[in-house]
Amino acid sequence: MKRVYYAAPLFNNLSRSFNEAACKKIERLGYEVYLPQRDGGSANDEGNGEEVRKAIFKKDYDAVKACDFLIAFTYGAHIDEGTAVEIGLAIAWEKPYFIVTENEARTFAQGAIFNLMIDTKAEKIFNTIDDCVDYLKSTNY
Repeated sequence: MKRVYYAAPLFNNLSRSFNEAACKKIERLGYEVYLPQRDGGSANDEGNGEEVRKAIFKKDYDAVKACDFLIAFTYGAHIDEGTAVEIGLAIAWEKPYFIVTENEARTFAQGAIFNLMIDTKAEKIFNTIDDCVDYLKSTNY
C-alpha cells in the first residue's frame, strides 16, 4: 500500500473538514494517508509546550520522509508556511509531489501559478481535489 502525505492548511474548522473529506477520497483508492491534523497531533489541542511542538514536528517530518508521494493543497499562490516546508522536504528527499489549488490566479512570471521553487519539481498541478483523485485512480500512481 502506497503512503501519501497530505500537506494543507489546518488552522480552522472549514480547512480541517475539507482535509478530512479529501483524505477519505484518497484512502478509498487504497492509499494510506498521513494527515497531520489527524495523525500528527495538534499544538492547539494539546498546548503549546516546547516538547509537544517538537514531538509533532518529528511525527510530521518522519511521515514526509516515509511517504511514497505528497499531495499539497493550497488556496492559490500563497502557500501555508507548513505546507511550503513539507514540499521542501519532499523535494530534498526526492519524493514526487502533486499540488492541488482551488485558485487559478496567475501571479508569477510567464503565467505560473506558484513561485518556481514550489512548482518546478511538481509531478502535476490540479485545480480540484477531485481532479487529483481521478488522476490517481486512472494511473494507479
